[in-house]
Amino acid sequence: MEMQVFINNLGKYNEGEVPANLQNYFDYEAFGVI
Repeated sequence: MEMQVFINNLGKYNEGEVPANLQNYFDYEAFGVI
């Protein structure tokens, strides 16, 4: 479920809306899950 949230945030990023905690997702979501 956390990966789905990560994917959803990537969608927002592609639309130009960068979340304030996007860096956190890359830190412990992407590298933590994969």
